[in-house]
Amino acid sequence: MNDDQHPDDPQFDDRRSAAWRDAIVESARADLARGGRGRKHVWTVVGLVIAALVVSGSGVAYALSTTILSDRSAPATSTATATPTPEERDTPTVIPAPVTPTVSPDDPIDALGAWQACADVGVENYAAQNPGAEMQPYDPDHPPTRNDDGTYQAIVAFVPPQPLPGVGSIIAICTVGGTRGDPTVLDWILKDI
Repeated sequence: MNDDQHPDDPQFDDRRSAAWRDAIVESARADLARGGRGRKHVWTVVGLVIAALVVSGSGVAYALSTTILSDRSAPATSTATATPTPEERDTPTVIPAPVTPTVSPDDPIDALGAWQACADVGVENYAAQNPGAEMQPYDPDHPPTRNDDGTYQAIVAFVPPQPLPGVGSIIAICTVGGTRGDPTVLDWILKDI
């Protein structure tokens, strides 16, 4: 800073003044090359620089003018970055296969096996001699009763082929033990109800 300049003095030194002139001239040339307004823009910039010098000193004027000149001389570019939207996909649900217990013919007889063994007795000893007799299906809501010794008491009902006075059904009542592969009918009886 020169001795004759005061810190609040709005004047530029020679180097700043030359930079201003170059910037204004360059801005005017660039504007004319783009087919712009030319002189009107230059005078607007010069007017704003002078107004800034008068109002607040050289620092604000310099900042204001460089912002205005840089905005006009550099074409505005915008870069839009496309953010890919992730594609939503249904996640497949893996349903495990149902676990089926391994059944061995050596396993003890179960309720269904006992009923089937009793049904065979009823077919052989009643339905075979009474063609047209209709066996009632297995009812899982009323399975055979398991006895304390592991055997089952099974009941299988048959509808007679012709109505009989006072008889609604013929039932086979069996006690069945043994294994799944070899059921044993321990005793059985046919009864009308």
